[in-house]
Amino acid sequence: MSLHTIYLHTVHLLTKRTGFSLALLLSVNLLSVNLLSVNSIAGDLGPSLSFDVQPVFDTYCVQCHMLEVAQAGLVLENGEAYANLVGVKSTQSDLLRVSPDNTEASYLANKLLGTHVEAGGSGSGMPLTEMGHRPLKDQDLKVIIDWINQGGPDS
Repeated sequence: MSLHTIYLHTVHLLTKRTGFSLALLLSVNLLSVNLLSVNSIAGDLGPSLSFDVQPVFDTYCVQCHMLEVAQAGLVLENGEAYANLVGVKSTQSDLLRVSPDNTEASYLANKLLGTHVEAGGSGSGMPLTEMGHRPLKDQDLKVIIDWINQGGPDS
C-alpha cells in the first residue's frame, strides 16, 4: 500500500468517525509531504558504504579480506572497510586503494575491472574467479564504481 493511499484512508477515517478539525488534517498532510521529501532526498545521495557497498564486500570479498586472513593487508569487514580503503595506498601499486571521485586512480576499481596490471599493479583481478569465487555482478560493480565516483563517503 502506498503512502498516499494510507494518507487518504487515514483522512477519510478521521473525518468520518471523529470529526477532527482541519488543523489536524493539515498536520497529517504536512507530515506526509515531509516524509516524501526525505525519501526523495535520500534517493539522490547515491550509494552508501553501509547499505550498498558493504553488502557487496560481504558477498564477494570478506572471505579473503577479513581480520584473520587479510590478503594484501586489506580488511573489508563491516566497520573496517572505509579505514582500509579511502585514501590508503595500495600494497600492490602506487595508486590509492580508493581515490575519492576518481575510479581510474583507484586500485580497487582497477582490480575489479581487470585493468590493474595496466594501472601499474600486480596480482590477479578480483574476485578470484580462478579460485572458484563468483564473479561480480554488473550491478554490484556499478554500486562500487558509483560510490567511488561520489567521493567514497563513509556513509
